[in-house]
Amino acid sequence: MKNLKTLAKRSIAQIPFVQSWRQNREYRVERALIGNKRLDSSNQTSVIHYSVNKAATQYTKRIMLRCGAENGLIPVRMSDYAWIKEFPYLFQLSPEQVKPYLHIFRPNGFLYTVFGGLVEGIPNLDSYRTLIMVRDPRDMLVSAYYSYSKSHAIPKSESKAAEFMEFRKKISNMSVDEYVIDMSENTRWRMEQYMKLQQISDTVCILKYEDMISDFNCWLDSLLTHCQWQISPTLREKLLSESAQSKKVTEEKTSSHRRQVTPGDHKRKLKDSTIAYLDNHFSDILNQFGYKIDER
Repeated sequence: MKNLKTLAKRSIAQIPFVQSWRQNREYRVERALIGNKRLDSSNQTSVIHYSVNKAATQYTKRIMLRCGAENGLIPVRMSDYAWIKEFPYLFQLSPEQVKPYLHIFRPNGFLYTVFGGLVEGIPNLDSYRTLIMVRDPRDMLVSAYYSYSKSHAIPKSESKAAEFMEFRKKISNMSVDEYVIDMSENTRWRMEQYMKLQQISDTVCILKYEDMISDFNCWLDSLLTHCQWQISPTLREKLLSESAQSKKVTEEKTSSHRRQVTPGDHKRKLKDSTIAYLDNHFSDILNQFGYKIDER
């Protein structure tokens, strides 16, 4: 009987009307902001969370959501909404294209997490606290190659799923060295955008993936201080415990979304000539963030 009930629930969940109802309910905040509707919120300063890809993006987002909730912020997951709906990724739009959506951003009471690139033209950016997660671009590109070619989830939006599968097909015919060189210019452009943003506003903070791995407690304190958040001892203990557990994953799994956490993976996967190319291409970024360039 229990199995029959479980099967019945699963069958009902697959009905398009039911799926649509659940999605609309889950993303009611996002839909309200898109419609420019009034939402009651706190006076707490809103936080905008950006990240480069493959910098513990989803893990950091979950931390942000839990900490933000304890500080009275309403979560806004526009990229998650775009993942399932025919709605654009805001960070992929040009400054002109994004203008009709900028009313979504409100300086008090909201946590916007996470964008995989800069959303340009947000008014009065100094009224927000902006947090950006970066990673050594050489490691990031290697991780992205294995993720996008093997393990990365497929968007539920039909148009984005088709686009993603076309991209996966393209890179399945590329070596890791070919991929990282091909994508290096786009990666450099995005990281330079983040660097410039930090230079023009002291409300912008850039944190490193490598610091999260090496000293989670210090990294967490930096995150909380910048966002002007306080969290309960219970939540802090949970976050520290979860971080300790995650570090026990040492064996590489190329088919896993969380494939390799140890910094320096590009040295193990790329040809010396490819590393030399990336070192030169990213030299300013590597120096800015303190990433080592090994002499060969």
